[in-house]
Amino acid sequence: MLAFLVATPVLERVTATPGHGIVRGVVRSAAYVEVETFIIAVTARGVPFMPNGVALTERPSLGGWPASGTPVRLQRGGIEAGERSIIWPADRPPAWDPTLRPASDAGVDALHRRAIEILQARGIDARGDPATLPRALELSGLETAARGPGANAIALLLESVAARDGELAARAAELLLGRGSGLTPEGDDFLAGAAVVVAAFAEAAGWEATDRTRWLAAVHPPVLRRLTTPLSATLLELAIAGQIIEPVHGLLDLTDVGGRRWPTALRRLEGIGHSTGSAYAAAIGSAALFLTG
Repeated sequence: MLAFLVATPVLERVTATPGHGIVRGVVRSAAYVEVETFIIAVTARGVPFMPNGVALTERPSLGGWPASGTPVRLQRGGIEAGERSIIWPADRPPAWDPTLRPASDAGVDALHRRAIEILQARGIDARGDPATLPRALELSGLETAARGPGANAIALLLESVAARDGELAARAAELLLGRGSGLTPEGDDFLAGAAVVVAAFAEAAGWEATDRTRWLAAVHPPVLRRLTTPLSATLLELAIAGQIIEPVHGLLDLTDVGGRRWPTALRRLEGIGHSTGSAYAAAIGSAALFLTG
């Protein structure tokens, strides 16, 4: 199988420490390879590019993936899993950098407008404050925002963004991590969506570097991998580093071109997983609203 794109976080690990891993899970459109504590997502053609991903030029059938538990060997030019190989040119790999880099002339006002547009497109009333917005998120279909600990956690997280408060962020992360089912629990997805907004836009919004660093560290507890799944932990760590799934780049493209194309990016994002893309969209809109409000 030929790789079409390889995310730079994967290339960095394969190039620096070629070694061994294991296939941890297989679904119709992806296989998940664990290398130490990092999960690589090998995805079929047509799946949005993942920040921890290797994107294939083809779309294997379910039986075309290596079985869960298959040992994996990693090297500069590819991944071997049992009798199957995924290859790319070792000297000129098809690298994709998932780091979200705002346009240099993108202002806070533009981000605030985009936040409102995202929320309105999701049917969410953007006029609330951190305490009341969770109810609007619940009505839009975000199960984590239902009354109780989940709603409180989201309110804390949004207040932490508005107040630039790392202690509130840590409390919110403790309540959100592992909340929900599946490979990436919905609470984790919401946390990752908020984290990438802070990572990418906090400086432009006037945060001190120390506040940004403290907030991002707060949503990465030392016991992260005890609280959630290996895949979700990997994606949160990448979001904290400003690295995120490909449709988010279009969603937060604040250029004139992005102003025309962001609705398409939102639809692509919403199509990811059972609730993952929707949770990302809700979190990105909400966090950007209070980052710039």
